[in-house]
Amino acid sequence: MSKENYIAEIIKEFPSLKAGKENDENWANEGFKFLSNKNYEQAEIKFKMLTRSQPNHQDGFEGLAYLYYETGDYKKAVWFMKKAVKIAREFLKNNSIDLEVIEEMESNLKSMETKKTIKRWWE
Repeated sequence: MSKENYIAEIIKEFPSLKAGKENDENWANEGFKFLSNKNYEQAEIKFKMLTRSQPNHQDGFEGLAYLYYETGDYKKAVWFMKKAVKIAREFLKNNSIDLEVIEEMESNLKSMETKKTIKRWWE
């Protein structure tokens, strides 16, 4: 699957989910709990659903990046982390995210690109 199709594939998997219309307040926490328990299938579902319900927020994309890194799909991990960082940087414009959060994401992105150890803050 080419990088251009990552989002299209998620949309195909979850066509009924609509941005801003879902009861998704716990999906990120649930996804990271599944990830910490190495329940990768359930984590992937939660994070994909989150990218559909909150396409302008980084949590779903960041979660997928960590998931794919943990499962050895480094190309997808890097692509999703770049997307997450880009989205998160938009929140800096109105001071609705701490710079430290983005710096940690960027540090993990660099580690992902070189396949080094990342900071697993969700464990």
